[in-house]
Amino acid sequence: MTPDFDYSEVPFGFNYCLNKSCKQASTCLRYRLYTHIPAACQTIRIINPVYAATIDDVCPFFMPDKKVRYALGITHLLDHVPYSDAVSIKRQMLAHFKQATYYRCRRKERMLDPSEQEYIRKLFVSKGIKELPVYDEYIENFETIAKIVGKEDVAKTKIEEAEKVLSDVKDKAKDKVSDEEVLTVSPKNDEYTAHTSSSFVGQVLEKAGFKNAIQSDDREASLSLEQLVEINPDIIVYMRDDIDTTIYTQWKNTQLYKSLDAVKNNKVYTTVARGPWTQYRGFISVNTLTKEMSGWLLNN
Repeated sequence: MTPDFDYSEVPFGFNYCLNKSCKQASTCLRYRLYTHIPAACQTIRIINPVYAATIDDVCPFFMPDKKVRYALGITHLLDHVPYSDAVSIKRQMLAHFKQATYYRCRRKERMLDPSEQEYIRKLFVSKGIKELPVYDEYIENFETIAKIVGKEDVAKTKIEEAEKVLSDVKDKAKDKVSDEEVLTVSPKNDEYTAHTSSSFVGQVLEKAGFKNAIQSDDREASLSLEQLVEINPDIIVYMRDDIDTTIYTQWKNTQLYKSLDAVKNNKVYTTVARGPWTQYRGFISVNTLTKEMSGWLLNN
C-alpha cells in the first residue's frame, strides 16, 4: 500500500484482520488496511481475532498487498493491425469474451485483468504481430479489491471520478481559456514534436475546456520553427523538464521564436512530472494534466 491510497476504494463489508502477530501481517491487505482506517469510519467488519490467533501457517483469509495493472478501453486496439488479422482477432475475442462483455470492454464499462490482457497478447503473437496490444487507459488497483467490487464497478467509479475532475476544471477555467489555443510539445534533440487534438493529452485537455492549437487525426506533428510561428499558439506546454537538452535551445533566442504570442505573454510552461503527460495513461494522468494546466492559467 502506498501513502496516497484512496480509502474510498475499499468495498463496504470488507473483512479486516487485527492480528499483528501473524507471520503474513506485513504483506496482507486485510491487516494493512486495518492500520490505515480513517477516524471517520465508525464501524468495521473483522475476522474473529480468537480464530485468527489459532492460525499457525497458511491463513485462508490472506490477501496479498499488491497492485496489478488493469486495462480499460479497446477503442484503438486494432488500429495498426492489418485488416485481415484485425478481423480474425476481433472474431476470436468475441468468441472468448462473448459479445456482451466484448462491447462493455469497448465502451470502457469493464476492465481487462492481466490474464485477459495476456490472452489478447497471444492473439497478436499468433498473427505474427510484434507490437504489444495498446489499450486506451490503465488502472492500477489491488487485485482482491477489484475482484470483490467487480471490474465493471471499479471502471464506472474511476470514470465518474475523472469526469468530475474534468468538469470542475472546465468550470473554473472557462473564462480564461475560451479563445486561447494550447500547444503541447515533447521536444527532442533534433525534432519539435507537438501533440495534436487526437493525442491522449490533446483529448484530455479539450475535455477540460482547453482548445488544442493543432486539430488533426494524426496524434503527433513534427514542426519547423516557421510552422510553429504560423500556428502561433497562445500557450505552450513543454512535456519534459530537460528542454535545454533539446532543439528548444536552438530556437529560444531567435527572433522568430520570441515573436510567438505565448513567449511574449509569458505563457510557456514546463511540466515537472513528465510521466503523466507523455508516458502514463489513465485516471492519475487525467487528474495531473487538468489540475496542473488549470493551476497555471488561474494563477495568471
